[in-house]
Amino acid sequence: MFRSALHNRLKRWLIDAGAALALILCGFAARDAQASWLDDDFYCRIYGCIVVGDGNAYDVYDVYRFSGGGVVAAGEELIPWVGNPYEGGGTVDMLESGTLTPASASFSGDLLGIDTDGDGIAELSPFDSNNSGVLDMGDSLPAFGADSTVNFSSANGATHSLYIAARVDFSVYMRAGVASGEGNLAADMPPESVGFAVSVNQQGNDSGLSYGSRAVDPDFYAVSGINSLADIWQIPTEVAQFRRSSGTHSRRATDVADQAVRLDVLFDAPAVGLEAGAGSVEYDIELRFYNR
Repeated sequence: MFRSALHNRLKRWLIDAGAALALILCGFAARDAQASWLDDDFYCRIYGCIVVGDGNAYDVYDVYRFSGGGVVAAGEELIPWVGNPYEGGGTVDMLESGTLTPASASFSGDLLGIDTDGDGIAELSPFDSNNSGVLDMGDSLPAFGADSTVNFSSANGATHSLYIAARVDFSVYMRAGVASGEGNLAADMPPESVGFAVSVNQQGNDSGLSYGSRAVDPDFYAVSGINSLADIWQIPTEVAQFRRSSGTHSRRATDVADQAVRLDVLFDAPAVGLEAGAGSVEYDIELRFYNR
């Protein structure tokens, strides 16, 4: 399952994959900000900053060094402003793409389908009668034969998202590490088998939260060669760049969501043979922001 948490103001994802792959995803509860931090804060206007939000709380990452003065050099990590007045309530949590459902309030997931010919694609997917995202009473699956080519395969993949408004160009770094694992499944799902990709959605409406109406294309670039968790293993690795010098900002707005884009992170579970049996594997994934 995929779980999302915040540790020391760094976003972290815990991936726990089992025979019925499930996801716990933190959400994005809508809240109207009184004014855009990108426009009202002196240090953000002059030196640049990014605002990472879930509609209920915001994290501000600064270019200016408040301790000692000066600015963060290119290639250095941006400075999280703990206790900033724009912070809002709670902590910033990840969400299931396209929804505002917090993980604490719901349990959703990616059902594993059946790959009948060994090509890694699920030809048979469970009928999720109540849209719970996990196998439960009322769900069904068409009959299939069991032979050497039959595997479990991710039916949909899982995408986590957060909203970013920026008045500077910056890079996104991620680092993956193992948290725990047990059973045969742990050996069958090494980091190189878990697909990984990042993308940006510039404008939309997620369950009533409108974003991006006053954002511009941040010249987003997904770093090539990042295809699985093995590519970000144990070392913070650049996975994406927002290359536009003034970030997503184009003009003033009363709500930072209007100046934000949605960053999507896709995880794709591999095909797993029936012989794997029961078990779990959990990865810890950390996200950071760096100046360019």
